[in-house]
Amino acid sequence: MTAQLATRLAVIALVSAARPVLAQTAEQIIDRYVAAIGGRDALAAVETMRYVRTVLNTQDGVTTEQSRKTIYTKRPYFYRTEDVEIGRVYISDGRSAWTGRIAADSDDIIWEQASFVLRSRDLDFDRLFGSFINFAGKGHSAEFAGTVELEGVQLDVVRVTWKEGEQWDFYFASSTGLCHAFTANLEEPNDLTRVADYRRVGGILIPHRNTSIDRLPEGGTRVHERLYADIVFNVVLSDSMFLPVMQ
Repeated sequence: MTAQLATRLAVIALVSAARPVLAQTAEQIIDRYVAAIGGRDALAAVETMRYVRTVLNTQDGVTTEQSRKTIYTKRPYFYRTEDVEIGRVYISDGRSAWTGRIAADSDDIIWEQASFVLRSRDLDFDRLFGSFINFAGKGHSAEFAGTVELEGVQLDVVRVTWKEGEQWDFYFASSTGLCHAFTANLEEPNDLTRVADYRRVGGILIPHRNTSIDRLPEGGTRVHERLYADIVFNVVLSDSMFLPVMQ
């Protein structure tokens, strides 16, 4: 285990497991996770997804809805979000992106170039799904970073370096193989996102909720929760959905 990871685990009160750690590799842990959620063949068969993502924030005991979007993704890199309540659409073909404003009393969308292009994460939400298909073949790498315990759950820690250079830590439950938590912020030891509410969709176990805690500049905390619902695989999506129709 690296010194950096050891410090992180000490700060967030993760303690080393009492039982001996069996020799294992990051690849073995990832393979077990993929098998636990449905297997590579089932995951690779998914070409498109549609789902609804709701973001909730809870502060001082009050929960407010931050956003509710219908999201469409299609291999290899198409992405679209629709927020009907505020009349906004975002689309990307993986190279360029556009934001759209739904015109009043009309179905027309007024498009403008977006400054931010979302690079597809392979049909993923939180990189917990498609990113682990043909993991090494996509240029990602991983290393086993130890076994720890969090809130009574034995966890195998895997540090992933994505081909884009980002590093994330994933915490896989030793008992089930499922992902229990992850973080993309290695500089903040308390910045864990908890993964929960696994349900089977089309033969694949998909987490329907993740939760993180934001520490506010003025003090206190805010619970940040993403809920995933109405997940559908292999819906028919044309490429034109991800390109603007200029008026």
